[in-house]
Amino acid sequence: MLEFFTRLFQFFVDRLVDWPWGTLVALCLFAFLLLLALTIVYFIWYLLDSSFRPCLRCSGIVARKRYTPGYWNTIIVSNGISSHPIMYWVQETYELIVRINAGFGCISVNSIFYNSVTEGVNVYVTYSTGRFSGNVYLWNVWK
Repeated sequence: MLEFFTRLFQFFVDRLVDWPWGTLVALCLFAFLLLLALTIVYFIWYLLDSSFRPCLRCSGIVARKRYTPGYWNTIIVSNGISSHPIMYWVQETYELIVRINAGFGCISVNSIFYNSVTEGVNVYVTYSTGRFSGNVYLWNVWK
């Protein structure tokens, strides 16, 4: 494994000598690899934090309701010479922020349940807490 990183480092050093295009390509590749490594580390940390934790049940209070209306979004797709806008619909979301004894947690619900509760009402939740972070992960909510 150490040999792999040594060769990778030597690859970047060799590319930095080839100025200017080799340097730009090497810096972009290095930034991409750094971003990829950070993403993998965050994903592993999230898995270790939230996986295989016991699910607990308790009652909580709806602290806030959050509604995000649906909207159209556009991305530009390039194929060679031309660029084409692609529009897609982002669905509306209904979220409840619930306060329990371990803190606050957010969960997406359907519109019927969202409209049946108000802020300050008691609900029951199934949740777990993060092993390292202490974050509240809500899994289920009901009245």
